[in-house]
Amino acid sequence: MSKNLGVFYTPHELVEFVKLQLEKTIDFSKVNSILEPSAGDGRFIESILKMIPEDKLNIKLIEIDTESCRKLREKFVPKYKNIVVNNDDFLFSKLEKRKYDLIIGNPPYISKSRLEREQITQLRNILTEFDIPHSADKNIWTSFILKCERALSIDGVMTFVLPFDLLQVKFSESIQNFLERNFERIDIYTFQSLVFRAAGQDTVLLVAHKRHKSPGLYIYDVDSITKEKRSNEPLLLTRQACRKSTAKSNGVKWSSLVLSDCDIEFLNSLYTKLSLVDNYLISRPGLVTAANDFFIIDSERLQEFGLQSFSKPVVQKGLYVKNKLVFSKRDYDELIDTGLPGFFLDFNNYTQGTSSQVDEYLAFGEQLGIHNRFKCRNREFWYKVPMVPPGDGFFFKRSSEYPKLLKNESKVYSTDSAYNIFVKLGYDINSVIYSYYNPLTMCFAELFGRYYGGGVLELIPSEFKRLPLPYTSISLQEFESFKKDFDEKSSIVDILDKYGRFILKDALCISDSDIDRILIIYRSLVNRRLNKSITR
Repeated sequence: MSKNLGVFYTPHELVEFVKLQLEKTIDFSKVNSILEPSAGDGRFIESILKMIPEDKLNIKLIEIDTESCRKLREKFVPKYKNIVVNNDDFLFSKLEKRKYDLIIGNPPYISKSRLEREQITQLRNILTEFDIPHSADKNIWTSFILKCERALSIDGVMTFVLPFDLLQVKFSESIQNFLERNFERIDIYTFQSLVFRAAGQDTVLLVAHKRHKSPGLYIYDVDSITKEKRSNEPLLLTRQACRKSTAKSNGVKWSSLVLSDCDIEFLNSLYTKLSLVDNYLISRPGLVTAANDFFIIDSERLQEFGLQSFSKPVVQKGLYVKNKLVFSKRDYDELIDTGLPGFFLDFNNYTQGTSSQVDEYLAFGEQLGIHNRFKCRNREFWYKVPMVPPGDGFFFKRSSEYPKLLKNESKVYSTDSAYNIFVKLGYDINSVIYSYYNPLTMCFAELFGRYYGGGVLELIPSEFKRLPLPYTSISLQEFESFKKDFDEKSSIVDILDKYGRFILKDALCISDSDIDRILIIYRSLVNRRLNKSITR
């Protein structure tokens, strides 16, 4: 395996699962030609060879790695005269006029930052050719979908193992639209557990048919790769209903389609009745230091270099605030006492040569090469980090159990791991935080955000601002009671159940059964993200 080449050989169990799905949907007696554009060690082709009559074998394998190509030729060419192996970068491969009945594989997952300049140029050329925005150049697999669609026969099928990003990130929306326009039927298999651990991220199986007697978008949530949880009852959206549903979803992603149509429509009907977070708050990213280990230090290093007069209190990570609702001066002091870094070095008013301690520390930073980092070297003075004032609260953009919004009672600074929250005129931070912790808002955080194989949820600023917020004004006494329960909770669901009922009944006038339904949906989304199963 090579991370730089995006090469992660597909687990044999997943290869077998792919074969089983193809057996259900393809008449292999009519398959005359096959392409695998990133062949690796050839395990996909090897798995389906026995299903194809030998006299119809016409297979092309493309592989960028020279050594892998040599092994592919040794494995297949002596036995099968109609298998051709090309040592080539598929980005630049000029496919002949031949059309393929089946294109199968696991395209490389290579982010733009790991591509050579000429590869990025070629990737963008492909996007332009298919009228896809250049925002889809974030990863190389997008070009495989585009080029392979054009290489399919009129009844062809494209089968790829792809990152879960296909369903959830912004740049994939144009690829989703492309698939809808060019394939009559799309089957997507999501997995409740991490089936491709080597890749370090969640994956999906895409099976796209150019033509099909039963068109539509079919979503299968797979309990395991040997047993489908809903094999006889797929979560079905017709092609038209899919477009209608996603258009009405206010940013809900394809990943939400593991919910039923009626659940999505139910959530959207409530969403349209509420104002959004952006109506009540202004949010700004925290400090972007470009070198947290240098600019954010612990008390031992602070004293070693004598930099106390240049330090400001800071929270570097959401992990450091634990599961607090209010971050107080006492909480900050405890953070420092445990030896965690909590001092931000603000040199904005410093003139070099006026302090030997600071000059010594800056020289230490230059020895480490901090001044050559991209964001540092683009500053007028590399050591002067642009300041962002402390907010009324924090929202941490990455989370595990639930996305955290808490009150910044201590008025400490934060890094860009958090958005600083400033409450607009006419509202108060206590009521905003109280109103935020309800199951409906949490559902949309799960639906709007993206998540990684380890279950970490991330919301970018635009997604946070679009969250629905059933604002409920409360007194200080009510907030203190809420805080006590929050700090003593065994699970966030305890809070969402108890207080969410008051919040949602007050804002939406909905019944307890509706709130129970929202809680069930929320649990299913969280458990899906954390790769646990739940019976609904």
